[in-house]
Amino acid sequence: EFSANDLLERGETDLCVLIGAETVPYFSPLAQSHLRSIPTIVLDYPGSPPAFTPTIAFTTAVYGLHAVGTVYRMDNVPVQLRSSMTTELPTDADVLCRILAEHDSFKDQMITPLA
Repeated sequence: EFSANDLLERGETDLCVLIGAETVPYFSPLAQSHLRSIPTIVLDYPGSPPAFTPTIAFTTAVYGLHAVGTVYRMDNVPVQLRSSMTTELPTDADVLCRILAEHDSFKDQMITPLA
């Protein structure tokens, strides 16, 4: 009912922010058509082939390669990741916090990336 595919199919979105766009080819044709008709912001890792042309695209650091992070095993156990390389690329959290910080309705709120 509230999956990205369902919301896009029903035309209920007027903007879409995708963190990783690798699943876009699996959206229905109707959802993909609506996605192409609205403003889109995509955050994706370096070298990720675009499934479509977003309005704005950010290349972000890869967790566990460029940045610390957490992944979850199939049995739902969290595994902490360390970075093994340095990069000038921002993390997804950095980009999202900057977007929120620039938006007027969030100016009075404290926004910090999760560490």
